[in-house]
Amino acid sequence: SLRRLLPSGASVRIFPFAGGSTNVAAAADVGRHIELPGESALALEHAAAVKPCKPRMLGTAFEDFAAQPRHEAQWDALLTAFFLDACPHVVNAVILAHRLLRDGGLWINNGPLMYHGQSPTSSDAPRLTADELLLLLQRSGFELLEHSLQVCEYSQDPLSMCRSHYRCLFFVAQKQAAHEPQQAQ
Repeated sequence: SLRRLLPSGASVRIFPFAGGSTNVAAAADVGRHIELPGESALALEHAAAVKPCKPRMLGTAFEDFAAQPRHEAQWDALLTAFFLDACPHVVNAVILAHRLLRDGGLWINNGPLMYHGQSPTSSDAPRLTADELLLLLQRSGFELLEHSLQVCEYSQDPLSMCRSHYRCLFFVAQKQAAHEPQQAQ
């Protein structure tokens, strides 16, 4: 991590927009910098009210990771962003998410339903609407605590003249006890 390389409280300046030459509104826009790890990250790290956690980056495919018995019911939370539509089979992803979470565990998701992880001609992998996905979650042993459609920007320069917006499904779902979803066929 960058924090380990820097003295305590220090930051490094980077220029992520310096290479941009298209869709630039003003020449000064490409010279902007950001500080890493950033003041807000340092403040959060030292805040007494924040419970430490160890987020994990999955080095293997989600289905391979979730299918391993040692991960079953071991997670308190699952955070997914721009994820469900990249899964080969969204129904299996819901079943595997249920398997990973402990009873009472939370699944927080935000992302579009473009289904670019599936073949357009695949008949065995459904392309669910937002309503259908929310119903699937409920029938698979999740209680929906919150859900909405939200406009989100996808990784980009906020001052660019070209910006991508997605209407994303956001939900917070809690795994209910004593419910075992069936494997999709």
